[in-house]
Amino acid sequence: MIKTITLNTAKMPEMVEFFGALGIPMKAMPVNKGTVAYRGNFSEVEICLLSIPKKDRLATPDLSFRLQIENISDVMARLRKLPQVQILMELQELPFGKMAVVLDPEGHSIELTDA
Repeated sequence: MIKTITLNTAKMPEMVEFFGALGIPMKAMPVNKGTVAYRGNFSEVEICLLSIPKKDRLATPDLSFRLQIENISDVMARLRKLPQVQILMELQELPFGKMAVVLDPEGHSIELTDA
């Protein structure tokens, strides 16, 4: 079972806002290594954000994961308002339920499915 997903980011305010829009409130946590960390819980998985700039960007997302969320239509409405979020696939009804795909402010592909 996955317990924590840690993402390095040079865009901390945008990433905190992104996960907040997903319904995952992020809280600042002290870190001894001179960086800033935010943590939030999504069900039983902890999401951790570390303020570490990336040196190179890939042409394709270097991380992709799927989250099953409540009120997906409301979440998508909040995400559309965030200028750093790119909608790759609008909310669609698929055989297994509703799904959308977005890129977070760092370019990670996040699949969202209805709970």
